[in-house]
Amino acid sequence: LIHTNPPKGVTAVKAHHFKYLMVQVIIVLAVFSTLILILLRYQQSERSHRLASTAQSISYSIQQHFSTTEGSLTSLAYSYEIDDSLDKEKFDLLAKWYMRENPDILFLQHKNSDTITDMVYPAKYDYTLGASLRGRFDVEYAVNKAIANGHITANDPFILHDADQVLGLILRCPLYRDNRFDGFFVVAFD
Repeated sequence: LIHTNPPKGVTAVKAHHFKYLMVQVIIVLAVFSTLILILLRYQQSERSHRLASTAQSISYSIQQHFSTTEGSLTSLAYSYEIDDSLDKEKFDLLAKWYMRENPDILFLQHKNSDTITDMVYPAKYDYTLGASLRGRFDVEYAVNKAIANGHITANDPFILHDADQVLGLILRCPLYRDNRFDGFFVVAFD
């Protein structure tokens, strides 16, 4: 067997070329990795911008709905103060009109001075009749604040029961007779 060894200079040149090639590969990988990071950050920034824009649009829409619904509640409360003989027929008539004017309203309720629902419109939400706000930890603070201050309060949005899994917002307007708390008008809107 004849064994030939390459000359020392050739091995050194190959080693030098290999090192040079490895440095180039590392540089290319570093540049490629940097470009990928820049692209990912750009995409993340773009998503954040779109999310902020969407959130702002939703916030504006909720504020508009809140203002409209707050106006409806205030008007209902005013009607209640003027006409102390609010019965189911009058309540339904008023509620029907407000719902026609504000199509995002899902239902309206009247709660008596014990915060028990005694009227609701439309009838498909009759399951809420007899429900009280007392003893409900999730709304107790807002209810007491509304009664004490006479301000309209709102729940955090939540999925309404028996409303086709609609995310709803509940607004409550306290009612007074002779400067005493006399119940709530409640509006649920989509």
